[in-house]
Amino acid sequence: MAPQRLLATLALVLTQLTTPVAAPAQASVYKSFTTFSWSGKPCVTVESPVIGNTTVCSRDGFFQINETIVQAGQWIGVRIPLDGQTHVECAAWLGPAGGLQSMYAHDSADSSLGAGEADCLRQVP
Repeated sequence: MAPQRLLATLALVLTQLTTPVAAPAQASVYKSFTTFSWSGKPCVTVESPVIGNTTVCSRDGFFQINETIVQAGQWIGVRIPLDGQTHVECAAWLGPAGGLQSMYAHDSADSSLGAGEADCLRQVP
């Protein structure tokens, strides 16, 4: 092989070896669950991307939205207007699939402080 051709081939191989290759795009996958509680009325109206805008009733004023698998960009959690309740509270938990979850959002509202809402709606990073 001629020296010039050998140098050109070597330069091409070195360029290919040192050129960064982009990793394939992969969505981050997480596990999430949401808990919320209220006191005052037996039922509470909630807004949730998982269970929709609905009314939830419970004798003990507690509800859990079971664990779901979510991806980056999706919304999790719940928003609860005070709306006649004496107290509302929520927590959204998030963690990697196959790992531990930690509290990602927490909020509360109390009628003694006036009107308000507990807002734990968050977008997964």
